[in-house]
Amino acid sequence: MDCTDPQNCTYTEKEKEHWSKPIRAQALELAISAVSEAWAILDVELQKDGFDDRIPPFEGGSRYAYYCDLDTQTLEDSDSVYFNSPDRKRKIDDRDLRYFETCFKVHDYFSPRIRALAFRTLAKDLVSVASVKREEDLQDALSRIALNSDGSVNVFFTYENYRPYFPLD
Repeated sequence: MDCTDPQNCTYTEKEKEHWSKPIRAQALELAISAVSEAWAILDVELQKDGFDDRIPPFEGGSRYAYYCDLDTQTLEDSDSVYFNSPDRKRKIDDRDLRYFETCFKVHDYFSPRIRALAFRTLAKDLVSVASVKREEDLQDALSRIALNSDGSVNVFFTYENYRPYFPLD
């Protein structure tokens, strides 16, 4: 995947050292996993409308730049799903998104788009905590992530014990 944000494509030595610490690298990999899951959910929805937007493989460069590109594309895909939906479905999505942003609870009746945004929110928060918080705060955040048996993030159980450290954008 070519980096679409040149600022994130180059690292200073200090940034390389920061993201090479095992706990921060672990958070970044979990964030990539979560945003990849969001992308996969949205890809299924986009295919229903005749679009094909497969997740690109990592082709070198920085893992942080790869995360940033996945995150940006996931948000764009979410908007595409939203604007290709009928008005009635959009109103339900708006309601469910407000509920999620207020309570940070994910329900199985939420649309795929809202579930994808929950994954994206978790990923963004993990990267934010890994970027600026103390390692103790990051360890606390990581301990609240529920994983499936295959190591992927379980967004339903995670939000039972997890509250984002930073406000939503």
